[in-house]
Amino acid sequence: MQEQTQDTFGFKWENFPIVGDERPALAKGNDRIERNGWNVEEFEDWVLGKRVLDAGCGMGWYTNFLSERNPEGEVYGVDIAEKAIRKGLEIGNGHLIVGDIADLPFPDETFDYIACEEVIHHTPKPEETLKHLVTKLKTGGTYTMYIYKKKPLLREMADTTIRKQTTEMSIEECMEFSQQMTKLGKSLHELDETIEVPDVPTLDIDGGEYSIHEFVYRHFLKCYFDWETENEKISTATNFDWYHPEYAYRYTEEDVREMVTNAGLTIENFNELMSGYSVRAKKSS
Repeated sequence: MQEQTQDTFGFKWENFPIVGDERPALAKGNDRIERNGWNVEEFEDWVLGKRVLDAGCGMGWYTNFLSERNPEGEVYGVDIAEKAIRKGLEIGNGHLIVGDIADLPFPDETFDYIACEEVIHHTPKPEETLKHLVTKLKTGGTYTMYIYKKKPLLREMADTTIRKQTTEMSIEECMEFSQQMTKLGKSLHELDETIEVPDVPTLDIDGGEYSIHEFVYRHFLKCYFDWETENEKISTATNFDWYHPEYAYRYTEEDVREMVTNAGLTIENFNELMSGYSVRAKKSS
């Protein structure tokens, strides 16, 4: 069921290893910690000595980040894309494994902490994947995830229609399309103009002041351009990450809360971001 997913993310990590100087792992890792409701010092004290799983690790940049903060514990990264694991980083006390996060090769109640960040929406059955991950978590253990949220009405319609085509493209065709979306986003960004828009509830548009690019990106079309770094390579990887994977489920807040509760978790921190939700939860039983 996941051959296309393996090929897509294997290609992505082989060609766009988003680590190092382009987007320092330290800053990106700290962003993940903070969006899950910790401050950095608190997290580093908390994670010491724990057995940790990075579920859907890619080439392991976050596995390595966690390993460096947990020298007295054990850290595992698992990813379905063998090419990503082959290209993986050298990780101090960590281990990178090729595997399916919906069918993990670990006994139940193995981990103190499981992180599944920006991954579970790309699995065939996210609700079942979450329940399986929770079986590998110790009672009282912590689970974090970032999951896509449903976008405004016209953006959802565009995403659904366009992805019907792009998921059927070859990797090369979709990469060319993703580069075009990056150039479009860059052109909109370079307009450097803002507009004031009214509330339009029927179209899920929240009124306020937007840059041209942000307004189009949020409400109409995924044409991502990283306006902070202005890095076209990162932007193209992000567009490709959206348009080519076979699975890219989106959820409402109510959906996510229900999914997490049904998996036997108690939510401790819930954070709505522009494109998704970050959740930190504890296994209650």
